[in-house]
Amino acid sequence: MNRRTSIHGAAIALVAASVGLVSSTPVEAQQWAPPQESPTIRARNTGRRGTGGGTPADTRGTFIIDGALSIWSVDGPEPVDDDGAVFFSTLFGFRYDIVPVFELEVQGGFALASPDEGDTQVNLSNILVGGFYVLRAASWRLRIGGGIGLPTAQIDEDDLGEAAAEAGNLVVAGGQRGAFDFALWFPETLSFQLPSARFVYYANPQISLMAEAAMSIFVDVSDDFDRDTEVGLQMAFDFGFHPSAAISLGARLNLVFVDHDDFVFIDDDTFQASLEPHFRVNFGAGFFFTRLTINLDEPFGFAFDDGRIWAIHLGGGADF
Repeated sequence: MNRRTSIHGAAIALVAASVGLVSSTPVEAQQWAPPQESPTIRARNTGRRGTGGGTPADTRGTFIIDGALSIWSVDGPEPVDDDGAVFFSTLFGFRYDIVPVFELEVQGGFALASPDEGDTQVNLSNILVGGFYVLRAASWRLRIGGGIGLPTAQIDEDDLGEAAAEAGNLVVAGGQRGAFDFALWFPETLSFQLPSARFVYYANPQISLMAEAAMSIFVDVSDDFDRDTEVGLQMAFDFGFHPSAAISLGARLNLVFVDHDDFVFIDDDTFQASLEPHFRVNFGAGFFFTRLTINLDEPFGFAFDDGRIWAIHLGGGADF
């Protein structure tokens, strides 16, 4: 059995196990409880895509848009002019509770690069689809499952110069998020995010704590690159302060390791740490958020040094 067949078998086994858990859960455990967690795209909670004070008990889904903007520059030696570019990337997220104990999540978007000299570059991200078994309690929530990254991020394999520009555009979009969920931006790659877990604890109505971790397997699906299958690990920790139901703020620490030579942006470094202070405002079923991604070390940091990456995020969404 080859490596790729084994990975597909693991993904099928995970889905089968999740279905079995759903079907075996007692009716009492399937009653709707007020959501009290901070998933990637959940509204009204701490998390890297916003923060808030708790969704309505009858909310089963969330739609969110997250836009990231970076201005990148490198000071060149005289008389060479400085090189620079504006990078913008957008993620669209959708979360829905199919049944009270099983949650579906879909993410996807695009990356845009506008250099000082040259043509504007636009690339689609991969599409990341996840399924999660959810346990709820009065003061905590645990989500366990995994996801598959469909290889929709394509680059021009016939033109090496164009391929480098397109791959760089996608890599910077990943850097705008501290390389977290890099499966979204890894071109010509089928990925498996298995396992993935997130735990959120509400110490009191004003304070929430979150921790999450996932392992990713990246499988090359390109025609010409012939890359090895690689592994990535990611962790995050989030602190949220909720002074009211309308306003929340906090900070998130991301720690990401991707064992891949092509992940290198400027330096030969495959570990990335980043800090993200965030702020959120809720209004009715809608919400607005902003956050700042500060890459702390190489390859994308320190964020505000010459040739490194930071990003300001603006976004919003709604519960339904």
